Formats: sequence, C-alpha cells, structure tokens
Amino acid sequence: MSTKIDSLLVKDFRKIVESSEFALIVPHINPDGDAIGSCLALNGFLKNLNHKSRVIIPNEFPDFLQWMDGANEVVDFEKSPDEVKQLFLEADTLFCLDFNDFERSEGLKELLSSFKGKKVVVDHHPSPVANCDLLISYTTVSSTCELLFRLVEEAGLLNYIDKKCADAIFVGIMTDTGNFSYNASDPDTYYIIAKLLEKGIDKDL
Repeated sequence: MSTKIDSLLVKDFRKIVESSEFALIVPHINPDGDAIGSCLALNGFLKNLNHKSRVIIPNEFPDFLQWMDGANEVVDFEKSPDEVKQLFLEADTLFCLDFNDFERSEGLKELLSSFKGKKVVVDHHPSPVANCDLLISYTTVSSTCELLFRLVEEAGLLNYIDKKCADAIFVGIMTDTGNFSYNASDPDTYYIIAKLLEKGIDKDL
C-alpha cells in the first residue's frame, strides 16, 4: 500500500495488543457504521488472539447494524451504567475508535479521562485532542475501519482477521464512503476490499 503507518506506531500497537489482558473498546456517541464496525472488528480480532475484550457504547446504535458478529454482546452505557463502571475498573487497556476527543463520548467522558490503563486512539478525523498513550491518526484514509485494517496488516497480524471481522471492516468502509461514492479515490481502499473478499465477505451486503 502507498500510505504506510509509522513503524514505531505499529510496533507500539502490537506491543499493547499483546500485553493486554482485558481491553475495552469504545466508539463515539451515536455510533455509525464506521464506529461500530471498527469496534466489532477489533473486538473479534482480540478474541481471535485469545484476549478478553468488551465493546462499550455511549448509547444505542442503529438496528440495521446489529447483524454483525458480537453486536449482541455490546454494553450500552445509557442502559447499564453500573456494569460499565465496573468493567472500567477491571480492564487494563482502552481502545477509542473513530473519535479523537473524549467530549464525543458524552456520558463516558469522565470514565475515559480517568482510566488508569493504556489508552489507544485510532481515528481518521482532524485535530486530535484526546490524552492517550498511543495516538494513531491518519486523516487521508476513508474510514477508521480502513485504518484499522492497515494497522493490523502492518503489525503482521492479518491472520487474526477472520470473515466476521472482515464483514465489520467492510461495513465501516462502505458506510463512510457512501457505497464508494465519495472519499474513495485512493487505490489502497480497493486493495483492502480485495483482501476482505479473500476473507470471504459478501460485497453485496
């Protein structure tokens, strides 16, 4: 691929992934296809590595996205605040996906800010301000799902992306490009789609 993630960021990402015992994965409020897709993809990826992980959402996400693997295990902070607070006490790693300012998590802001473990932000929006241990921010990619795929591939961990993870990544790329009608002129995006097809996705979802 033409755009490479800084090798030190990739190395640090892999190190954090491999050392994590229990990770929480959080998107922005009102999660869209890219936000929930990237979270579910990372969740599946971590489980394939035999790590414990949970997806925590600030509020509900749309019904039409709830077919993806792992969606039924997501914990909604608005519905289960006490459970979420307990999970934050138990976890050692936090991944914030598709947002780069804790303000965009609204009710979860204080939990994110005060989290004592490792914090990783993976995002494609400009002007990051989130205080974290590892920031992976590339604004030229189509979506956080695309960035996540690139990150996993460059970390040498692509074998741990299965069809279920690939489905979620495809959803994020597809929704953040309006079915490839905008923000989709980079040939690398289609390289990734080809790789997702090799994993068995149905492009006509």
